[in-house]
Amino acid sequence: MAFGPRGWVRWMTLGMFWVLPVSSWGEGRLYHCVDARGRTILKDQPCAPGERDRHPPPPEEVVPLLAKGARGQYWIPVVLNDRVIVEFLIDTGANVVVLPGDIVDQMAGMGLIRASDWLGTVHSTLADGSTGQLAVARLESLRIGSRVVRGVPFTVTGARGIPLLGTPVLEQLGAWRIDHRERKLLLPPASKSGVDREHERIQALRQGQGGGAGRWLRQCWRADGSVYLAPPPCPGGGDQAPINDTSSR
Repeated sequence: MAFGPRGWVRWMTLGMFWVLPVSSWGEGRLYHCVDARGRTILKDQPCAPGERDRHPPPPEEVVPLLAKGARGQYWIPVVLNDRVIVEFLIDTGANVVVLPGDIVDQMAGMGLIRASDWLGTVHSTLADGSTGQLAVARLESLRIGSRVVRGVPFTVTGARGIPLLGTPVLEQLGAWRIDHRERKLLLPPASKSGVDREHERIQALRQGQGGGAGRWLRQCWRADGSVYLAPPPCPGGGDQAPINDTSSR
């Protein structure tokens, strides 16, 4: 097909008209905005006030938090190795995940932590300023809401210690944030529909309800502050730390 000079100009103009918007839109999300007259307008930026997005982004995943202690620290229920539910203190300043020795010993006794999971020791500075060698092991899986992190290294502290959830796991949750008013951890939208209800199943299992509850264990507190694992619910209502200010433990 032959084109004269003017024909080439028309063809190039037509090509630019159709190609440039498509290439720029392809770099990000397309917004299907519906105006007051019901017309749908495609935009490469969020819909304006008064417009409705026909395909809004999926909602964030919500994981309820537990506020304990006088300082209002946030704790979160976490599923370890698909079997044990442990409440961790969220510590954004910690670069490790920490589990108390009494929980680790019981998990090892049940075969949930194997000999091959032990990774050695690490020299660490403890909360009181002293230093020492702490054992390091690996969890097969750690679940928060619907998110699963696999092969998580953790440090073992002494008995009656506090489980800490540090940055090695938090960084793998994406752009998470905390709603302090509602006491919720908000995670980026998950890839599968309905998984933001996963916390409801975990909450039910913590209370010994829901399908398959008999195979689950959770940490329970004795009056002296020691921790043990038992099928939920905890005997005698021992599902809370006996000391009000958990930061002093």
